[in-house]
Amino acid sequence: RWLRGSFILLGIGLSVPYFHTHSIGIKANFGQLNEIRPLGVAVMIASFPMVLFSFAGIEMIGLTVGETSDPQKNLKNAINCLPWRILFLYVGTILSILFVVPWHC
Repeated sequence: RWLRGSFILLGIGLSVPYFHTHSIGIKANFGQLNEIRPLGVAVMIASFPMVLFSFAGIEMIGLTVGETSDPQKNLKNAINCLPWRILFLYVGTILSILFVVPWHC
């Protein structure tokens, strides 16, 4: 668990120097923001393959649960956590890519 937290902190730490620049980063994207998708939905859809291939295999929960000692309990927990994981991993990653990549190139 500490390894995941360290990668998250590393990502935030590497992004912080770009907040104050005008050529790249979140401030550049939000500073000139006329709408949430200035180039349309096509840019957001273009980022889907990058995110989907990054997290390929997360839907294999059923196969993994079949190998556990208490499948009924573990499957219930896995199914209850799945929507939050999808929101965090897929939607959160797409939003973070859209925030960091400059829109006005």
